[in-house]
Amino acid sequence: MGAVALFGEVVEADRVEGGLGDPFGAVDQGGDRGLGPDAARALISCLCGTLGWRRVTVDPVATNVRAVRAWEKAGFRCMSGDGQTLVMEYRPAP
Repeated sequence: MGAVALFGEVVEADRVEGGLGDPFGAVDQGGDRGLGPDAARALISCLCGTLGWRRVTVDPVATNVRAVRAWEKAGFRCMSGDGQTLVMEYRPAP
């Protein structure tokens, strides 16, 4: 797995949103061990649980099937796409 790039924006005093650079698009160091969804879930736990984020987005390359599937397994849903990249979103349960 590669590095994760984070950016966040305060939308309201009690609501934080942010996006992630696609670590699954980086050089694959995890091999085929299925570590992507677990890593994504751990990151989501920190962002949404500890930091209070209410929305997390990623924009994987549409043809990177393994990355898209890893995000899906972690709870992300595809919201839109332009043919080259997808916009996937995770929102924690209220």
